[in-house]
Amino acid sequence: MYQVGGKSFVLFRTPRPDAVDPETGEPYPDVIRFWVPSEADKQALLQDSSLPFFSTSHFETTRPCGCV
Repeated sequence: MYQVGGKSFVLFRTPRPDAVDPETGEPYPDVIRFWVPSEADKQALLQDSSLPFFSTSHFETTRPCGCV
């Protein structure tokens, strides 16, 4: 976990059953979760198909975050 000023912004996660490669269906071997300032920032990252970011329903219940 990385923090600045006592606030986390990156968290390394172990494989999750809902974080899978869309082509193979296999769970990703690791997931990096990060927080962004707003829902708009999150959506901008998720909607850019040239970037590797994704989200899952598990991460929808917390402050805006995405995964890579």
